[in-house]
Amino acid sequence: MTPTRRRPPAAASDARDVPWTGRGMLALLGLVFLLQLPIGVVINLTSHTNPLIIDVFFFQPQYLVVACVVMMPLARRLTGQARNLRLLESLSLGVMYALLSLMLSTVFVHPANASVSTDQFIRNLKLSDGLLIALSDVVALFATVTLYPGFSRLLGTPGRRARARMQRRTGAASAAPKAAGRNPASRPATSKRKAQPRR
Repeated sequence: MTPTRRRPPAAASDARDVPWTGRGMLALLGLVFLLQLPIGVVINLTSHTNPLIIDVFFFQPQYLVVACVVMMPLARRLTGQARNLRLLESLSLGVMYALLSLMLSTVFVHPANASVSTDQFIRNLKLSDGLLIALSDVVALFATVTLYPGFSRLLGTPGRRARARMQRRTGAASAAPKAAGRNPASRPATSKRKAQPRR
């Protein structure tokens, strides 16, 4: 009977390559959104320059980036993600959210006169402008969840390729001694003496 060939076991997927789901990123950015609200209140109480609704919803980019790193473990626990986001992933997620929020805010609320300085423009914003800025933050949140997975795959491609090459080299190095042990040609040849007839 010919021995049945067994299929080699499929390589287990590396947990470091498992992407976060949209629900996980939505929860993380939602926590970041909620964290920015009290920060905006504190900024308004300490500066006394801008309307309250502007400071609450006109997010500071540096706080968004730091909040993505701080709130990541809590978002992972709430949504049951397979792994933690790397530091670079958390930072890039916060940067993308901050850029999209800033771009949409300038689209929804833009100065009528180009000669007006940024400080004067912010001071002249009204309640309706603050609501438009809040809308831009929400739209940027969902846009980031939609666009970030493609950017994350592009960002993690070099690392995945390097780990795949290392796994192939490790597998080839471990398979070489086993193949040498099973090869009969590799065993030392034993010399057989011919029996001589007795005289």
